[in-house]
Amino acid sequence: DAFAASYQVSPIRRATPAQQRMWLLASELTTARKPDGAVHLFGNRYWTEALIEQMGRKVVARFDPDALHEGVHLYRPDGAYLAFAA
Repeated sequence: DAFAASYQVSPIRRATPAQQRMWLLASELTTARKPDGAVHLFGNRYWTEALIEQMGRKVVARFDPDALHEGVHLYRPDGAYLAFAA
């Protein structure tokens, strides 16, 4: 009874999509290649305009290893989100 009463008045917090990406997706440190900043992983090429500024720099790609053709979320090594790349 005590649990049910407190459960009814307590706020239920849910994980944000950004938090879920950090927990649920595999990650790989890679380089945004020259001349266009494309990221290559497991025989696939991913690109978005945000990668142009990252050419030659390391980025972290977060992805579902069972769905590589669905794209990747890209982060700077310090954890700042960059963009989604198809």
